[in-house]
Parts: sequence; C-alpha cells; structure tokens
Amino acid sequence: DWLNAPAFGPAREHQARWQALLRAQREHQARMEAYVASIRGVLDDAFRRFEAKLAEHEAPGSQLTSARAMFDLWIDAAEEAYATVAMSEDFQRIYADLANTQMRLRAATRQELERACEMMGVPTRTEMDVAHRRIAELERWMRRMAAGQAERRAEPAPARAKPAGDPAKKTKPASAAKAKPATRPAKSIAKKRASRPAAAPRRGDKA
Repeated sequence: DWLNAPAFGPAREHQARWQALLRAQREHQARMEAYVASIRGVLDDAFRRFEAKLAEHEAPGSQLTSARAMFDLWIDAAEEAYATVAMSEDFQRIYADLANTQMRLRAATRQELERACEMMGVPTRTEMDVAHRRIAELERWMRRMAAGQAERRAEPAPARAKPAGDPAKKTKPASAAKAKPATRPAKSIAKKRASRPAAAPRRGDKA
C-alpha cells in the first residue's frame, strides 16, 4: 500500500505530507460513514414512531384533516427519535470523532493549498488573514486619533496672556501729569503794581 510505503529520495517530504493528507481523508470518510449509519437508524426509528402516531389518529374525530397537521406529526416523531439517539454515548463519540477528523483534514488541505499558492505567487489564506488583521488595527487607531482630535476641539481655548511692557519705560502717575504751574516771582508782581496809575480820591475822603 502506498500509504505505508517509506518516504525516501528528493521528494520524501512531499510524499510524507501527501500520505498524511490521504490518511486524514480516509479517516474522515470512515467517521462520516459511521455518522451516516447512526442517522439512518434515527430515520428508521422516526418512521416507526410516525406510523404509530398515524395509527392513533385513525379513530373518527381524531383524523388528520390537513397536510400541515401531518407534517407536524412527522416533526414530532423525528424529534423524539433524534433526541433518543443524541443523548446516547455512542452517538456523542461518533459525532466527536467526525468533528475531530474534519478539522484535521481541513488543516492538512489548507497546508497543501498554501504551498501550491506560494509556488504560483498567489496570496495565501494566512497572508490574507494577516493583512485583514493589520487593516482592522489601522482602522481602530484612526478612530482613536479622530476621537482625540474631536475632544481637543471641544475644549475651550486658554486665554492669551498680555505681553509685559518694557521695564525701562516707567509710566508717570496721573498726579504728576497734572502738576500745578510754577508761581511767578515776587519782584515782577511789584513792578506791575507800581506801573498802574493811582486811583482818584473819592468825595468825602480826607486829604
């Protein structure tokens, strides 16, 4: 059998992978056949239950009058049969083995498919997953940046401080700006009074 043949030569690694892939496919096929056999048993039990339920409706007054009623009766019989088998340990083991072999077969198939895509220069599933992950991270980063800018715009702007004046230029106080004019000298006032003519004497005044 080729599956049990030892791998040697330049292509031994490829042969080992192909043998593992074929073994996974055969194992999955065997588990699928066991699952189908158990489901076939469920169908046989469901038909027997359905016939028994139909016999219960043969009496006058309890007969089925529509296709909908017959369909509901069949659904009840099928659900009862499946529930009986699904709760058994044998069916749980069969279903678990089927799921495990399916995942192993998918992993092996994906590995071979990615190798073929790399040889042809086609982007692989792993590369696409990495690209989508980076795009999602970039979108989240852009949303955070936009939210931060919106918060900064919503905050009130701080008041600007007035520039300080030149300390060398000191402003004069208001009292100094309104200084009183300097008083005239006493000598100029006496000269002006002497140059004025003497007033005429009034009547009744003594000489």
